[in-house]
Amino acid sequence: MALWVHSFLKNIKPMKYHFTSNEHFDTRSKTLKKNPLINIEDSIKYGWFFQDEIQNLSLNINYLKEISESLEELIKTEKKSIEFGYEAYLIECNNFEAKVFDITEGKKLEASIPFKEIYELIKDWCNYCHSFNKIS
Repeated sequence: MALWVHSFLKNIKPMKYHFTSNEHFDTRSKTLKKNPLINIEDSIKYGWFFQDEIQNLSLNINYLKEISESLEELIKTEKKSIEFGYEAYLIECNNFEAKVFDITEGKKLEASIPFKEIYELIKDWCNYCHSFNKIS
C-alpha cells in the first residue's frame, strides 16, 4: 500500500502557471486598456471556474494583497486556517492544503491543492498584479 501511495504522489504534477496581459480598446472612454492575465496549466483539475476566480482577484489588488499576507501569516504563526474567494469559489487553507469549494453548488469540494502551491500562486499573482499596476 505504501509503495502505491508513494508512486501515486510521485506522479502528481505541481501547479504550473504564467502571467501575461491583454490590451483592448474601451469604446466608452475611447482609451486603450491593459489587464493582467493568468494562465493556469490544466486549470480544470482545480475546478471549472478556478482560473477565473484567481484572475478576478486582480480586480481588487488590496484584497489580493490581504490574502497574500494572510497566507504568509498562516506559515509564521499558530493561526489554524484562512479562507478567501471572489465569486464562485471559497478556498479554505491550512498549513497543509487548500480546499477549493464551489459555493454555487452547495459548497461542493472541487479540489484539494497542497498549501505550498496555492501560497506560491497567490504570492506570485499578487506581485505580478502589483508590478503591473505600477507600469500601466
